[in-house]
Amino acid sequence: MDTKFPEKKRRFKLFFKCLFFILSFTIYRFRIKGKQHFPKNGPGLLATNRLSLIDMFFLQAKSKREIHFLIPKHYYQQWWIRPFTQFLCVIPVTTTEQPGLLVKELRVAGELLNNGYLVCLYPEENANHTGMMLSFRRCLEIIMKGRDVPIVPVYVDNIWGGFFDERFGRVVLRHFPHPITIYFGEALDFRTPVSEIIGKIQELGYEAWMVRKKQMQPVHHGFIKNVRARPFRKIIGDEKTGDLSYFKTLVGGIALSRKLNSQWQGDDNVGVILPQCVASVLANVAVTLSGRAVVNLNFSTGIEPILSAIRQADLNVVLTSREFLEKVDLEFPDEVNLVFLEDIKSTITSKDRIKALLLALTAPIRLIEKMCGARKKIKIDDTLSIIFTSGSTGDPKGVELSHFNVGSNADSISQVLLTSTGRESTMAILPFFHSFGYMLLWLGLNYDLELKLYPNPLDYAVIGDLIEKYKVSIVISTPTFLRGYVKKIPSEKFRYVRCMLTGAERMPRLLAEAFEEKYHIIPIEGYGTTECSPVISTNMLDCREGGDYPCGYVPGTVGQPLPGVMVKVVDPDTFDELPYEIPGMVLVKGPNVMKGYLNRPDLTEEVMRDGWYVTGDIGILDHDGYLHITDRLSRFSKIGGEMVPHGRVEEALHLAAQLDPLVFAVTSVPDKRKGEKLVVLHTYDENLVKDLVNKLSDQGLPNLFIPKRDYFVKVDHLPVLGSGKLDLRALRNHARSKFSKNIARA
Repeated sequence: MDTKFPEKKRRFKLFFKCLFFILSFTIYRFRIKGKQHFPKNGPGLLATNRLSLIDMFFLQAKSKREIHFLIPKHYYQQWWIRPFTQFLCVIPVTTTEQPGLLVKELRVAGELLNNGYLVCLYPEENANHTGMMLSFRRCLEIIMKGRDVPIVPVYVDNIWGGFFDERFGRVVLRHFPHPITIYFGEALDFRTPVSEIIGKIQELGYEAWMVRKKQMQPVHHGFIKNVRARPFRKIIGDEKTGDLSYFKTLVGGIALSRKLNSQWQGDDNVGVILPQCVASVLANVAVTLSGRAVVNLNFSTGIEPILSAIRQADLNVVLTSREFLEKVDLEFPDEVNLVFLEDIKSTITSKDRIKALLLALTAPIRLIEKMCGARKKIKIDDTLSIIFTSGSTGDPKGVELSHFNVGSNADSISQVLLTSTGRESTMAILPFFHSFGYMLLWLGLNYDLELKLYPNPLDYAVIGDLIEKYKVSIVISTPTFLRGYVKKIPSEKFRYVRCMLTGAERMPRLLAEAFEEKYHIIPIEGYGTTECSPVISTNMLDCREGGDYPCGYVPGTVGQPLPGVMVKVVDPDTFDELPYEIPGMVLVKGPNVMKGYLNRPDLTEEVMRDGWYVTGDIGILDHDGYLHITDRLSRFSKIGGEMVPHGRVEEALHLAAQLDPLVFAVTSVPDKRKGEKLVVLHTYDENLVKDLVNKLSDQGLPNLFIPKRDYFVKVDHLPVLGSGKLDLRALRNHARSKFSKNIARA
């Protein structure tokens, strides 16, 4: 590569460096952390979490040394980028083809290190703004081979969302000047494994988010700024009410909040029991503007869990709809104070609407909060929502999520999910009592993602029609619902969909293949828990490397941790951190981790260890930082001293039967001789079970993992929760009642 610039180019290069240096003190507030770790002389490899053109300019502008940047050739060759790269030292490299050429180009970078230069490498040498870590082991090994050169981890934080964001104009600027921070970590030895380098970069990312917290604002601030930037743009809608603009949504929320102020005075928490509809959005916005925590109650599990949540959260007011309660057939005792939105709506006068309109247009945000009944200034650590867990393995617990928890998760997801330069829309079918459904509400209101609401996620045919009608580009669902899509929705209905993100349960391989074959869309898998607001990791979405294959998508994994989130795998007994590729308990640390369980410090202490949340899931981190979830710890049986994963047995059963889940569900009962015995609940043909058991060894299962024929139990249907997950508690109880005599002997 020719690094000798003609005089004219040198002048332009100096001009750009001066320009970006000035920008870093004017429209940007630029900070460097760990400056002492930046190599002042000699060779060095900078390994960064992200690298766009703007990143390169800022890094070079703040450095007294020349930095040579590796960028993908197809990115370098874009007509609007190439002129700018003439004023930087760049090494264009091949990414998806001609591996021999790639090796040759990477050796150029190696020679620069030999000559004492600095080289900057982004994982997978792929320029984008997501901030997630992609695989770059192959490049690093080639560059560093035989070279004793320090590796400096770098984390570039918060350039996304500024003036040079590719979507600037869609995302309203949150701060002026816009804060940017570059973190340099301690230099690592050239023999440091790639997995450890990725881990160090993620540690810097976590530190960046903790620093950024001081500048973050409660989630409704971003929504109100969006209202004033684009008041008439549609943002929410349902079939009954129609579409509402940003402005109408805020006016409706303010009017409702002010009218309800007399109802909830003195309360800290307010309940909401509504389906996915415009009224539910307005109710959630109204409660948030008042400075109270919203508790969206799960109406799919019957009255007892609802009453338990009402008692635990000390709810004196529950917002609902008379029409809705008649449909779901829920009867509340007299002591529960139900406030019907139909009644409240009829009392809102023209005068009330005008006051709400003026507040929405002109009032400072603090005044809006005060006029909506907030008793104090709403802070970033205040509880935004209390979400009760589904209780798949025990009694529901109230998870307290702060504005910081949900806001940071929405911010990180927006960097990964909203990668298109065009307007995005999604079907908001996951209810707000579901943690992803709730986070999606604020993702939409803050990041211009249009929400099309529909109350019944099982009404597959109608959902397909709406996806086509509204030209929905992003669908967020669960594997349970995907099965219904494959059976009921024609392929042409999904022609506008560019991204299908799934979570809540493991994606079966056969289902993923069937979905891709029918819709020509790869369902991307993510991972999260209610306690983590909820998203922890995801595969990359809509990221292309100049070819036809998604970059950063690894089948069978739940992707890499979101920006700012750290994941480690530990021994479930000793909690010692395990090497990569070894299964163990998954722990999570990040801005998305909950405040704690409502009024249960004892339970909070059980799941929090030195700031790390203990997920209860068993997983593996591979050498490229991708997370593989095996099963929940509670879904393992200890048989003859061996840990037997229920999920693996279920997968083998479905593959042997050539059937898509849910047909078999595995649980266990106590056994006197071996500790536990596997039990399979199923809806399969009883006459075929014996042959099926004989086929299990062909699926690679050890004999210890194969259930006995006598422990297969036929049921009418498998117990599931409203989210589509298996109801593990009901599953276990059914098995124990069936084999109660055996348990008594054990």
